[in-house]
Amino acid sequence: MKGFRALLFSILAVVGCTGAAQPIDTSGLTEASMNLDQEHVRPLLTEISQLFSAGFTQDSAAKLADQVDGLWVGQSGNWEFSIIFNGQPARLVVAAYKDDTDAPDLYFFSSPDVAARIDKELVAFSEAHGI
Repeated sequence: MKGFRALLFSILAVVGCTGAAQPIDTSGLTEASMNLDQEHVRPLLTEISQLFSAGFTQDSAAKLADQVDGLWVGQSGNWEFSIIFNGQPARLVVAAYKDDTDAPDLYFFSSPDVAARIDKELVAFSEAHGI
């Protein structure tokens, strides 16, 4: 099933049927980023989803992890979420670039407060998993 999803996302990206193919404007947003093995993408996104009361749920994290897994080498993807962080609405843009078969780069763009909190989560995740 995992291979089928990867094939499906690849086909959709080629024919332009996915919103992830076009870059999303991140002007004015602050970045937090990390490179990690594909096996860590879902757990990391799941932990990050717990920072928000709405907009980027554990289900969203699971779907996004599958889409990142479906990227081929040299391909990037972009996704945008309207989130609630500390009771305030914010934008969350997630970008991924796969420069290695099993090690994507993940980029998170949002307000300075959200990006700083995500950055703390990235550090804690790295330390906990020896990355």
